[in-house]
Amino acid sequence: MGIVRLSLSSLAILLAYALGMAGSVIHADTPVVYLVGDSTVRTLRDGHAGWGDSLTPWLPRENAPSVENRARGGASSRSFIESGDWERIRTALRPGDVVLIQFGHNDQGSPKDGKASLNGTGDSTVTIKGKNSKKDTVVHTYGWYLNRYIDETLERKAIPVVITPVPRNVWRDGKLTTGSQVHVDWARAVATSRHVPLLDLNQLVRTHYQQSGSALVSKRYFRKGDETHTTLEGAAVTARIAANALRANPDARVRQVFGGK
Repeated sequence: MGIVRLSLSSLAILLAYALGMAGSVIHADTPVVYLVGDSTVRTLRDGHAGWGDSLTPWLPRENAPSVENRARGGASSRSFIESGDWERIRTALRPGDVVLIQFGHNDQGSPKDGKASLNGTGDSTVTIKGKNSKKDTVVHTYGWYLNRYIDETLERKAIPVVITPVPRNVWRDGKLTTGSQVHVDWARAVATSRHVPLLDLNQLVRTHYQQSGSALVSKRYFRKGDETHTTLEGAAVTARIAANALRANPDARVRQVFGGK
């Protein structure tokens, strides 16, 4: 069996995780933080991780909320509902729980593919005819689905937090490219129009990547040939950024859950 060599940064991340798990004191009356999203939020495979997998070590040591990372690889705002994944979370929600909502990477494409939502935030719909006795499927806009998560979270007296999709590791001339930002813009627009908490993780992570530089980011936060899924170190960095932003969120309820003032 070969010897596994860990960098100092990797050891620091593992130590932080161990200390976070050992030091956290979770009480029955503390809120639960549910994460819904895609593989950028949850993917423990082949040295990759989603930022939600690494969130717990960055939470407060006492009265820490428990984290339920229910994100699923390949999920879109639409497919997460159609699969029944959201319903299982919705029925479990208690007053004061928090739902972190990040979709967008898999919402692009044709609605006939079974995942993509329609563009925009309005009330447009398209009906996909069912095959082999399957029911027809009514597909809504990306914003419509985000609004459904918000509505049904609020109905349970829980707290929805809309999160902009994290950026991909694509550079041009030394600058991180913006790529397709429409789902980022639509997520911001929905959160603003509904007056619910927003975590602009796209902008925060983008700023950190740009400051760190393409060489470091590409070597340590991503693996060659994969511009979307972060390494363990990359996931920990994004999780730290997310936790810090949640502690400083303008919404006092969110700050309280994540240990802010």
